[in-house]
Amino acid sequence: MAGPRRGRSEWPNPLVQASALLKAGQLLAAESLLREQVAVTEAPAEAQRLLAVVLLQQGRGAEAEQWLREALRQAPTSAALLTNLGSARRAQGDLAGAIELFRQAVTQAPKLAAAWFNLAKALKADAQLTEAEAAFSQAVQLGHTAARIGWADSLKALGRIELAAAQYRAALAHDPAAGYAWWGLANLKTVSFSAAELRQLRNAAWRPQLPRAQRIPLLFALASALDGAADYTGATAALREGNGLRRQEVKWERGAFSAQVTALIDALAEPVAEVDGLGAEVIFIVGLPRSGSTLVEQILASHPTVCGASELPDLPAVIAAAERQEGRPLAQWAATTSPARWRELGTEYLLRTRRWRAERERFTDKLPANILYVGAIARMLPGARVVICERDPYDTALSCYKQLFAHGNAFSYDLADIAAYQHDCRRLAAHWQQCLGERVLRVGYEQLVVSFEEGVRALLAHCRLPFAASCLAPHQTERVIRTASAGQVRQPVSQRGRGVAAPYRAGLFKDFPVDAF
Repeated sequence: MAGPRRGRSEWPNPLVQASALLKAGQLLAAESLLREQVAVTEAPAEAQRLLAVVLLQQGRGAEAEQWLREALRQAPTSAALLTNLGSARRAQGDLAGAIELFRQAVTQAPKLAAAWFNLAKALKADAQLTEAEAAFSQAVQLGHTAARIGWADSLKALGRIELAAAQYRAALAHDPAAGYAWWGLANLKTVSFSAAELRQLRNAAWRPQLPRAQRIPLLFALASALDGAADYTGATAALREGNGLRRQEVKWERGAFSAQVTALIDALAEPVAEVDGLGAEVIFIVGLPRSGSTLVEQILASHPTVCGASELPDLPAVIAAAERQEGRPLAQWAATTSPARWRELGTEYLLRTRRWRAERERFTDKLPANILYVGAIARMLPGARVVICERDPYDTALSCYKQLFAHGNAFSYDLADIAAYQHDCRRLAAHWQQCLGERVLRVGYEQLVVSFEEGVRALLAHCRLPFAASCLAPHQTERVIRTASAGQVRQPVSQRGRGVAAPYRAGLFKDFPVDAF
């Protein structure tokens, strides 16, 4: 017979109870208990640290930072406190500050695996992939098993595909049901699954009562594996289930997005002349995800004067900051903004991205969703060039639907949402081209891979770059690639990406009219 339940005051150590509550996800109960402890005169730093961790898990980074700085007054060299403070800074958008704090933590405690892991993740987010890979490796060597997937992701971005596959498989040897290790392996897109791996993956993905967060990456990985085995019926079932579960976790309203597109078109309808060369250093590559944008960037990054910077957050960040300052969305102030203000925003963008011009004169900014901001780009950076990537709509739809994105692209988990998003992107592409003329080039993936040299020459000419033979062999260019196509673009250009949706037309797409996408 169980004894009487203990009241809170009867626990021998309230911090032990708070830790247990935290581990169980009972954040409000843990917060209440810890606030009692920190209210005590000369509260221990550990109580303040635990309270900060609870606040961080609730998305309250600023409050967490206050308690961590208070705790650091008692223990200024504590690696655990420095690590948590780094997490608080990162939660508030200060990636550089977070990296500096994580570096201090690993200096104070070189064998603290969690500090190395957090440093690695922050470096990866900041596109410092070589350093991130080394930090992930260190965390794994110190016993941090979860770091192995991040290590593999970094190896993939660095082009070390075989080593990345080996690390994903090492993670699976430790935990055969590790969903993101399976997805990472599948997302290499150049690695085949063995029959034994496919059986193991199928059993894991369809295991009853599996938590949704674990099942989703397993289903996306299974769909990729079954596609590779030409089992399109099985792949369709996995895709429908995986996307259905993922769609429950994201927020995206096709009507709201379409209204945003219409408002931007109306607000930025006037033609814009290239009045000066501000922004001539940058080439924006936009469009839908999975439409050939990584190939276009790889071609340009193969030019001796161009740095391929991949998907940068800077343009949306500059515009979001301006929207906060204005107190209203871009479409409501764009038409009345002065040229001086646009130039100020463009200069801020160039300052934020200056590291990408440290070794080469030009750089690419390949964030597909920047298609929303092409009109703003023309005003902020009149010397910039824009490339809009396009691909067969069904092939694009399938490729988006098969992709479990790390973040963003919430439209991609429902076929009707994808169709609506594609329609609005086509409206934008046509509008920007009409307004901006030769400053915008629309590149069709199919035409590019069929007539490759002709397409490359046209692309370089549009970007005001002299022809370079290296651009005809982009797979030989070694650089960091932080997108889903990192493995694919390191293979010779071919037509293998054409017609990928054909086997799914009678199944996955059977309920959609011919022109739905």
